Amino acid sequence: MICTKNALRMAWFGMALFVFCGLSNLATAQTWTSLAPTPTGNTLNDAYSPDGGTTTYFVGDAGTILKRTGSTVTFMTSGTTAPIKGIHGRSATDIWAVGGNGAAATVSDPTRSVLLHFNGTTWTATTPPTVQGWDGLYTMADVWVSATGGAYAISDLSGAPAKWNAAQSKWEFEGVTDPLGVVSDWGFRLESIFGFSDSDIFAVGTYGTILHRDATGWTVMAQLEAGGSMSFNLLQAVWGPDADNVFASGNSGQIFRLKRSVSPTTWVQVNTGGGILDGYDLSAMSGSGANDIWFVGLAGVIRQWVGTNNALVNRDDPAMKARHAIVPASGGYLLGGDYGLMESMNGTTGARQTLNTPAKITTNLKAAVFTDRLWIVPEWTGQSIGIYAWNGGQMTAHPIATLAENSFTKTFKGFSASDMWLSVIDTATMNGLTLRGNGSSWTAWTPPGSVGSSPPLLDVAKTASGGYAVLQDANGNGSPCMVESTFMNCLNGGIDYYYKSMAASPNGDVHAVGLDGKVARWHSGAWSTSVVGANGDDLYAVAATTNMVVAVGENGAAFYSTDGASWSPVTGIPRVAPPEAGYPLYSFSSIVHAGGGVFWAALNTSSRYTDGNKAYLYRIQNGVGQLVEGGFSSPVYGMTASIEQNASFTVGEHGAVMTTNPDFTEVTGGSIPPMLHLLLGQ
Repeated sequence: MICTKNALRMAWFGMALFVFCGLSNLATAQTWTSLAPTPTGNTLNDAYSPDGGTTTYFVGDAGTILKRTGSTVTFMTSGTTAPIKGIHGRSATDIWAVGGNGAAATVSDPTRSVLLHFNGTTWTATTPPTVQGWDGLYTMADVWVSATGGAYAISDLSGAPAKWNAAQSKWEFEGVTDPLGVVSDWGFRLESIFGFSDSDIFAVGTYGTILHRDATGWTVMAQLEAGGSMSFNLLQAVWGPDADNVFASGNSGQIFRLKRSVSPTTWVQVNTGGGILDGYDLSAMSGSGANDIWFVGLAGVIRQWVGTNNALVNRDDPAMKARHAIVPASGGYLLGGDYGLMESMNGTTGARQTLNTPAKITTNLKAAVFTDRLWIVPEWTGQSIGIYAWNGGQMTAHPIATLAENSFTKTFKGFSASDMWLSVIDTATMNGLTLRGNGSSWTAWTPPGSVGSSPPLLDVAKTASGGYAVLQDANGNGSPCMVESTFMNCLNGGIDYYYKSMAASPNGDVHAVGLDGKVARWHSGAWSTSVVGANGDDLYAVAATTNMVVAVGENGAAFYSTDGASWSPVTGIPRVAPPEAGYPLYSFSSIVHAGGGVFWAALNTSSRYTDGNKAYLYRIQNGVGQLVEGGFSSPVYGMTASIEQNASFTVGEHGAVMTTNPDFTEVTGGSIPPMLHLLLGQ
């Protein structure tokens, strides 16, 4: 395996790496708005300014292109959900942005290779480069544009740079002369490109490989690492203040310098950085001169080169936030990074000022309910946290005294302000605890007829007659039960622990879905079971309204039923078998009915696959699904809706909160219920 920059970032967190095939259809309109962080929660991968920072373009995951003019940030329409990884231009009316999604459905999927051109008004997709004899597309990693308008792009799947053929309106790979013989040895992949003219361009990548383009074309100039099955000398950035001074930096703090006025003209290492375990990432750079260069990277690394070997000035961020973009602006720099991070940085002192609004709570959020207001519970909660209320653009913690610290959330449901359910596992004792909020306090709930400690609940549904159905948890799977006055009426006596989610229909039915396409239905006072689908994919979430039930699960499994008995596949949602058995390419995590027969479903790609660990949002109506937006940097898990306000919500990792209606009313109704008076301190 060759270690690319994206692969390195995944390996940093101990993730296995595999090429991923997945989603296929595109979305263009921005329907979902990030409430936290703002203006976006998507990672920003690169930036470009045509005028020294007055106007700056940031690009990132989910096809994000932000235009920042002064302090005003606007979203631009890119027409893709794929991550955009590089941007450069020669003026405000000639800019290129490139990227692609390794998690595309097929190697020929349009999201796999994205090369966009901006003419000052609109972004337009262009024809990607191809190789004769193979119909696959290449994920693009970076782009550079010369003063004459020549555009050059590199791919992390090919060692050959591409050039824009304006006459034929398409990209074409250029040839590479290989005097060192590295192409036939271990090969290489490219990560960064920068130049000074059409006949003086550099590209760098794995194995410490450096290419140079002169008037005759591309040549392998150096490979600074011996070959092997994995590259440890990954060069991630190349840049220079002038044609005499060129620098390349990489994954463990290594910096190489080419000074062409000194003979012999060779690349010299000027900073050793560290080893594979104690190094520091230098993935982007910019500066004011040969003795003033700033480097940014993962884990909060911010270092300054001042002209002395092995003596970088340490300006690291103790919060360890990753930065991937740096561009000059007003005597300093603008930075972009993980989960929408935007900063200005003083070019002398390194002092930074945050330009975005980060999420106040950056832990993973598990579930949300909208009763009289938006309530959110994190994946891990406790007495001091309890649940959060969305309050004035922030999240306010409302402690629950009976919760143990380090409680793991199983489910959180709310049917009104006086009917809320929270079920957790106390990780200290491994006992389950289910609490009910009745409008004035939280009290423990145990199943009728139970003795001793009870298992936590995976889900709760409220029937049309005001009764309840629950899923009792056993190692992540549940047994569906109706809650009677003195006992639990469970499927097969409560021994069928195969189910993941449940929902109640207005006609009184309750539906539970689970492993291998299993469906349980409570109808006319009895449970019955069936299996939907032929692939045996697990179903993870279900939602219901009048004459419509929708169930979703792994590998894009999605089914609907108009009568609760017979099921059909939802059209418009691709299903692709995983390349590795037992590891789904992607899975739906949740679904909600948003009113008018419209359902929203959240799908997450697996972190096991390259370019995975992203979230996608589907709209489902009348058995037809449509990808509306996706590629979000943070996977999402919980969904809820306020039908009266036409507002849907989803929450997920890193404190992500998104909505379809950013103008929703935070507190509804004419008065605040007693429990809210208590929780809000009124």
